[in-house]
Amino acid sequence: MDQQAHISHRICEKVNPYLTRYFGKPLKQIQVVEYPKCGGTWLARMLRSYLGVERKHGTTHLPKHYSVYQTHLLHNTQYYRNIALLRDPRDVWVSFYFHERYLSKESIFGFKDTASHPENMLAYMKHKLARADETTPGFTYTAFVNSWQNKAETCWVRYEEMHQNPVAALSKALQSLGLEPDQPRVEAAVKEHEFKNITGRKIGEEDVSSHKRKGIVGDWKNYFNQEMAQLVHHEQPLLYQLGYEKDSTWLDHLG
Repeated sequence: MDQQAHISHRICEKVNPYLTRYFGKPLKQIQVVEYPKCGGTWLARMLRSYLGVERKHGTTHLPKHYSVYQTHLLHNTQYYRNIALLRDPRDVWVSFYFHERYLSKESIFGFKDTASHPENMLAYMKHKLARADETTPGFTYTAFVNSWQNKAETCWVRYEEMHQNPVAALSKALQSLGLEPDQPRVEAAVKEHEFKNITGRKIGEEDVSSHKRKGIVGDWKNYFNQEMAQLVHHEQPLLYQLGYEKDSTWLDHLG
């Protein structure tokens, strides 16, 4: 990068937050907002492909109309539209655990190499619930959902929807922006960002060193024990409020 481009990028990085804060709505800036590991990167990339914008627009370059920002924030009103992600809380725990154990620079969780994943995961869950403000992103998943519930100009998309029918999920997001989805363009954006095309692996083939570790729904079943399940049952009624379980009978099927 030459000196002029470097200076231009630095200026944009300073100016763009103010442009978003004061002109986010007239510039039709889009926020894909999530608690970490709920599929925000996947949806943001599909949206950018469809809309013809890049991640740099709004960061190191000036924003375009329909620039897409992926964030981990509580409710805010500076964007034109918000697309909020949901995911089964149990799968969020598993995915975030692997991310923070193998990819994060945070070392406050005291993971033990001699312990099993369920043992480390249980300690991790307890730590995150008790001291959420001291760890990324600074609040709990429950606080995130409560913050965004019933807010105007916000469309909810579930991670599970994107797995089951990514074309329908992307179309739903585009319609929330007041756009009429073009089917071939939607299908092309979905195809471009399929798990196997991004990672070179089949869905379910694990790589703990990758931000796209496994790409499946229901991985919690491979790790949860009764103590972990009881913790979610008592501390995260969100599991039932969001409809991921109707009642507590799921606890009976764990060892």
